[in-house]
Amino acid sequence: MKTTRSITGMLILAAFLALAFQRNSFAKIKPTGKTEHINLMVSGMMCSNCSKSLESSLCKFKGAKNVKADYNTGYASLDLPMTSQVTKAQLQKAVADAGFTLKEVKFTESSNKTSSSKQQSQ
Repeated sequence: MKTTRSITGMLILAAFLALAFQRNSFAKIKPTGKTEHINLMVSGMMCSNCSKSLESSLCKFKGAKNVKADYNTGYASLDLPMTSQVTKAQLQKAVADAGFTLKEVKFTESSNKTSSSKQQSQ
C-alpha cells in the first residue's frame, strides 16, 4: 500500500513537471516577423461603399493588417502573418461574400532580409 502511494505521488509529480516544461517551452517560441503581402485583382467594385464592403470582408482573416481596397483600380491588398496559411479558395470566398469576383491573386513573402513572390490567376 505504501509503495502504491509513493508510485502514485511520483507519477503525479512527473505529470506536473512535464506540463510545466511544456508550457515553458511554448512561451519561448517567438514569431518570425515574416508577413505575407497579398494583392488581389477584383471585379465588380463600383463605388467607395464597395471598397469598404470588401475591406470589411478581408479584415476577418486573423491577423489581417493594412487592408485596402480601391474601386477605381479594382485592386485590394492586405498583410497577413505567414502562420495564417491563407489559401486562394479562402480569399475567393471572402471576396464572393462581399459580392465581388476574384480575378487574380499575388502572394509576396515579406521579411527584413528576403522576399519572394508567387502569382495565381483564375
